[in-house]
Amino acid sequence: MAAPAPPAGVITLNIGGTLYTTTSATLTNPVYGDTFFTSLLSGRFASTRDRDGNLFVDRNGRLFEYVLDYLRTGKWRVPTKVKAAVREEAAFYGIPLPFALISDDLCDELLLKSQVRSASHAYASARTCIHTRFSPDFSAAL
Repeated sequence: MAAPAPPAGVITLNIGGTLYTTTSATLTNPVYGDTFFTSLLSGRFASTRDRDGNLFVDRNGRLFEYVLDYLRTGKWRVPTKVKAAVREEAAFYGIPLPFALISDDLCDELLLKSQVRSASHAYASARTCIHTRFSPDFSAAL
């Protein structure tokens, strides 16, 4: 007996050999604009399928977990160790990240570097970081 068809809108992605099941609504949420997935699911991009019929994308499947979590929740919950790599994955998929989500990493690096420079440079760096960390405009994307 054949397996039942998935519910309408349910998609299984094979990202670098790791399977993810989600919905087309999650992947094409208009809040993120025109992304890799809106193009892929609309047919503007040719799709590649694995032997089981899943959409295949030749990218790092472990990192995609964080990208998909962001698409589902709008929350950037990424371990420090892989933040830069996940930002690169998000960029590949055309998913805009509000500057406020990634500014903490950049600010920490900037503040650390400024500690070895002049006090005025440290003050200017801290002011910039405080502004980006607490700015109410979360709609501005990179």
